[in-house]
Amino acid sequence: MYGKLKIIGPYFLALIIGMALAFFSHGDETPFTKQSKITPSAPTESASNVNSSPIFAPSLLKTVPSKTGEPSLANSCNENCLTTRELLFANAIIDDENYSKLSGLAQGLAAYLEENHIARIDMLDLAKTTQDGNKRAFLIDTFILLPVEQRKELGQALTTSSDWQIRANGITLLSSHEIMTPDGAKTLMTSYANEPNTHVKSEMLKALNKPDTLRGDQTTLDYLSQVMFSETNPKVKSEAMLTKLALQEDPLTAMPDTLMALTSGQPEFQHSAFIALERIYEANDLVDGGLDRIDHEAIKRALEDLMEAEVTPENTLQMGRLLNAADMFYERHY
Repeated sequence: MYGKLKIIGPYFLALIIGMALAFFSHGDETPFTKQSKITPSAPTESASNVNSSPIFAPSLLKTVPSKTGEPSLANSCNENCLTTRELLFANAIIDDENYSKLSGLAQGLAAYLEENHIARIDMLDLAKTTQDGNKRAFLIDTFILLPVEQRKELGQALTTSSDWQIRANGITLLSSHEIMTPDGAKTLMTSYANEPNTHVKSEMLKALNKPDTLRGDQTTLDYLSQVMFSETNPKVKSEAMLTKLALQEDPLTAMPDTLMALTSGQPEFQHSAFIALERIYEANDLVDGGLDRIDHEAIKRALEDLMEAEVTPENTLQMGRLLNAADMFYERHY
């Protein structure tokens, strides 16, 4: 027995010394047991990965300072939102097929823009500068989904553009009944006075066609009368007349304007008179069950005079459409 201890003694002493050294060098470590919990560190994405794609607008990648109360990009723009922004800020043109696919993503992008002022401004700048019609159309579709005040802000900004198409987009955003109150109508009419483009003027007049908020508003009705007598473009005159008709308390009060249009000698303006007449006849019939308040003889004379109008090579198409409308109206009511 003593012989065995003598043999293993040196090894046993070495083992004791080794354990002592290990204890003093690592004494502050917590031994790993089955009850020990491992808390993994959260993975971090390098800045190079976030900014690796050049199609992101730099300002959209900035985290909004917390003092603004706005969420960061990562917290509010989900995967679909990020994909949408990639397509919008890419240099490639959005064709009709991709535009159709994008339409389903407008709601998600709008939800992000609603909470992020900086992102709204970036998208506004994109809408004002892009040469891609589909891209701008999608942005307008998205802006329409925003709350009224944000939509109003963006619409007013777009109407300051030097591009008439972009100004027309701005009118689209301003044309809701929540915005087109009597005060909103006054603001729009002030802008109308300085608008040189006939298409944008027509869009402005369509925007005033809001019976829910403007029916019977005398200031708006008077302005529309002024437009009918001062404008020379028949399309603009037509929009003014039909909008005024929609805003009048009694449709029959639009009859003088309608007869004026019917005898104007401008085929497009005359054609709109038949649209107005149909609406007047329908409304009058619904109100009192009869059309006795209408001066049928005056309308019949105007129709007969119209049949004698000269058809020239220059106005063949317009006159053909007009005379067809006159024939259909005459057959229905006389």
